[in-house]
Amino acid sequence: MFGYLHLPEAGALKGLLDKLLQAQSRTAAFATFAHAMADIGFQGVMYIHRDDGICQGITATTYDKAWIEHYVARNYTRTDPTRQHAMYRQQPFFWKEIYPLLRKKEKSIFQEARDFSMVGGIAVPIFEGGILIGGVGLATDRAALEDSRLKVSLGMAASMFCAIDSDLYRHEKKDRNVPPSLALLTRREIEIVRRMADGCSNTEISNKMNIAIGTVEYHARNIATKLTAPNRTAAVAKAFRMGLI
Repeated sequence: MFGYLHLPEAGALKGLLDKLLQAQSRTAAFATFAHAMADIGFQGVMYIHRDDGICQGITATTYDKAWIEHYVARNYTRTDPTRQHAMYRQQPFFWKEIYPLLRKKEKSIFQEARDFSMVGGIAVPIFEGGILIGGVGLATDRAALEDSRLKVSLGMAASMFCAIDSDLYRHEKKDRNVPPSLALLTRREIEIVRRMADGCSNTEISNKMNIAIGTVEYHARNIATKLTAPNRTAAVAKAFRMGLI
């Protein structure tokens, strides 16, 4: 469809923009964007939208479910180097660009990603007025796609998508007070599942939140039930995919 989305091919970017503008919902806009990226060779797309400066986790993704569960189970939600570098880099960057700057533990995340056919990728942080308002991550099983000729074009495509998604979000937000995913769990449950994602045990959560361990266990069971998850790891992984953490 789009083939190589190089900057000179303005028609490809305009074609994507036209399709995004036709989207009637955030879900439809993301599907359109993800399809375009898959046509280029980036089969994995991760989108994070920050609401009022607060990151609630992944907004939408086509990343392999097994990788997401692996990622969450090892508490990479807070140590992912692409997220850390996106906080202060205002331009798109390929994974290979930051790899030499990483510590051994951070490099291992990229090495493990290769086991899930993610051999290369690009991060596109989205800033507005100097404030990080979101970001797009693209993963590919073809290292050759980490081509500098694509960086500007992918950055422009991701920026277009994020702008349209933000507009759709503002319109959808008028019709509800909180996102459905956040309404599913109570504030206390959201706080607990986020601490679970950080690797805290029930005892550690009890101490940090100054509540009885029995209360933590009660909330943990409720979280698993509400998210229809068979165990703690699965609950955290599902909360991550839903954008709760």
